[in-house]
Amino acid sequence: MVNIKCLQCGLVNFSDASDCRRCGASLSFSDPASGGPFSHYPPPVQNPPYTPPGLAYAGAQGATAYSTPYAVPYNQPPSLRQGFAITALALGIGGLIICPAGVLTAIPGLVFGIVAVVKANKYPTEYGGKGMAIAGIVMNGLLVFLIPIIAAIAIPNLIKAIIEVNEAIAIEQMREIALAQSTYQSDEGGGVEFATKEELVAAGYLTWPDEMDGYRFTIRVVRSARNKPASFQAVAVPVDYGWDGRRSFYVDESYVIRYADKGGREADVYDEPIAAAPRLRPGRDSLHASVYPAVRLPSAFDH
Repeated sequence: MVNIKCLQCGLVNFSDASDCRRCGASLSFSDPASGGPFSHYPPPVQNPPYTPPGLAYAGAQGATAYSTPYAVPYNQPPSLRQGFAITALALGIGGLIICPAGVLTAIPGLVFGIVAVVKANKYPTEYGGKGMAIAGIVMNGLLVFLIPIIAAIAIPNLIKAIIEVNEAIAIEQMREIALAQSTYQSDEGGGVEFATKEELVAAGYLTWPDEMDGYRFTIRVVRSARNKPASFQAVAVPVDYGWDGRRSFYVDESYVIRYADKGGREADVYDEPIAAAPRLRPGRDSLHASVYPAVRLPSAFDH
């Protein structure tokens, strides 16, 4: 249904009314051009065609036909810097994976995480990743907490392993000294005399220095005299007692290596033997290490 608006007073009347209900003016009148009555329907309104934002239709004044659609610039939020936060999180995850070696990266990761949080709080429009930074701080803090626990377990075991290795090497060096003395006595000493360390080195029987692998070696020689045969004593003591080794070692012309924990002092002939060996005979037998039977050395930590 189409309503009719009175041209006199502007009242909207029903479509079937012939006169206005307010002013009584006739709602039917003749068209001067055609002689017939005007249509009750107003002329259609010509609306301009729809044009999306940034798209001008052809023929519009001052417009370019079919320009790029949606050309209105879109303001995207700036990209926040998250380098410190990502680094802290990566170090924390990596540290937990390779734990206990991860304690080496825990402190740098903790520093990166704290810096990231501080920057995110102070410059929120420039730095982001606060959540990642906090997660990195938690993981790296856990690793830092584990450092004293791991150190309490690893350091004593490491020192123990170093001591056992150094003591095993010292025993081998004492055996070399005994073998060198036996060979020198047979070849150079006329079956009687023993040699000092300098004489053994000069003759090519020894090549190592006074200190080796945490132990200090000393050789003392007593020349033969009337009614007194020649003798020698070789001792090895740890350079730093408790760190390089715990036991001291001793060997003499009996070719029996002895050991004892003397608190860094020298062992002597009264200490416990490692292994007894028969007296080496001058000549070919003196060149065989088999005269020193292979036995297990009791550990310094067995007691």
